[in-house]
This record gives sequence, structure tokens and C-alpha cells, in this order.
Amino acid sequence: MEREPDFPDFKTLKRSEVHKLKFDRPKIAFREQIEDVEKNPFPTPSGKIEIFSSMFEKMNNPLIPAVPEYIPVEKGNEDNLTGNFPIALISPHSKARVNSQFDNIESFEKLKDDDLWLNAGDAKIRGIKNGDMVFVFNRSGRIHVRVKVTPDIMSGVASLDEGQWYKPDMDAIDKGGCVNVLTSDDRSPVGAFPSNTCFVQIEKA
Repeated sequence: MEREPDFPDFKTLKRSEVHKLKFDRPKIAFREQIEDVEKNPFPTPSGKIEIFSSMFEKMNNPLIPAVPEYIPVEKGNEDNLTGNFPIALISPHSKARVNSQFDNIESFEKLKDDDLWLNAGDAKIRGIKNGDMVFVFNRSGRIHVRVKVTPDIMSGVASLDEGQWYKPDMDAIDKGGCVNVLTSDDRSPVGAFPSNTCFVQIEKA
């Protein structure tokens, strides 16, 4: 690698598993703009970081305000506040897949942790024990997965690795652990995915 001449070859990296990069100076985000914004402007009308967007103001779209503000989404925190779906579901990456690629590779099975992580307090309320099969559901769909009761996740939050393949049964209940069944397909008006807006209920199967 030209930028990191001391980077090891593949065999060495595989053997050591870790390679620490050394830098002459700290890595700072937007260093070029900080040091000389005139020569390195941001892609905004002023060339600077803008809180107020004149571009968004001209669009005159109430869903894209000129000054950032909280806009409730159809499937978001409001679902949590009603009490119908009190658990916030997060879906981190799995070290056994690249998104959904390689989910069918047998040699990667030992790397998977595809159980639903659930706080011990939340599990106790629902009569759920470690290793039980549970239903995870909301207005979007329902999945059937095994649960891992653990203190390593906070109360009110559950975690299920993304990328598992969709395997619906005759009742359209997913048996594959595909978290996409539970998430919204809607995007924000500017194109971003509405992350952190998936709330679910969990019950023993």
C-alpha cells in the first residue's frame, strides 16, 4: 500500500490478526477545511458547514426544513410511546457476513451470533429464558428467532444482527431472522434511511 508502506502482506496479517497503524500526527476530520476552507470548501453555497440551508429553504418542502428539526416518522418513537411496541430494535453488522452476502457459507457458521439479544429484566417480564424461541413483531411483520438473555444490552433495547436470509413459513412468519421484515422501507425526503426508528414487541413462542 502506497499510503501505509509498513502494512503487512496477507499471510502476516492473517497470522497476527491485528496491525496497528502509526501516524505522524493525529487524524482530524475535515483537517483541510479547518486549515484552509477557502481552498477546500464544503459543497454548500457558502463553502462552510451550514446549519441554515438556503437550498432547502428554496425547496419550500415542510419535510425538509431549512433549519434541522425533529419531524415524527410514521414508524418511530411514537410507536414506543404508545406502549404497543416498547423495545427499540438495533441491527448491527455480523462478523460472519457482508450485509447479507455469505449467509449460506457453512464454514462461517462458527462466527455467527444470530440470536436476538435481550436484557434479563425485559426477558423476565415476558417469561422468557435464555435459549427460548420468541416472536419479534410490529406493524411491518413478524419473525421467529432464538433469544439470548444477557446483561450486555440495556433494558428497552434488543439486538439482532442484520443480513440473515428471509425464510417465511405458510403464515408469512419469517423463520430466518431477517430483520428487514421489521424495518420500514420508507426513506426520508432527502434520501436517507430512517435508522433508529424500529420498535418491536417480543413474546415467547
